[in-house]
Amino acid sequence: KQESIDSLLNDAQQRSGMKCTFSNRTQTASGGSFDTTCTGQQGTFKGHTDIHRLDDEHVSATTHMTGEGLGKGGNLSFKTESKIDSKYVGADCGNVKPSEP
Repeated sequence: KQESIDSLLNDAQQRSGMKCTFSNRTQTASGGSFDTTCTGQQGTFKGHTDIHRLDDEHVSATTHMTGEGLGKGGNLSFKTESKIDSKYVGADCGNVKPSEP
């Protein structure tokens, strides 16, 4: 659900001290995408995420991020790319409980 995603993103912002905005959100039956811009004491970060529903059990996502900030040695910049592949294994998660907001 969208409110669940928003809640997770807001929680991550509060823990990191970053202020993030999300734009260009799109959602279809087979996935979605959004852009992210975050600013804080650590610096400024920008990125784009694509999410793809492959079938009823598989979802993949890619995120591309760039950033500039302050490190121990002075200014730094970075570029990162990540890919997530997930598989639904069932409604019973055993001893694993949902995270608290």
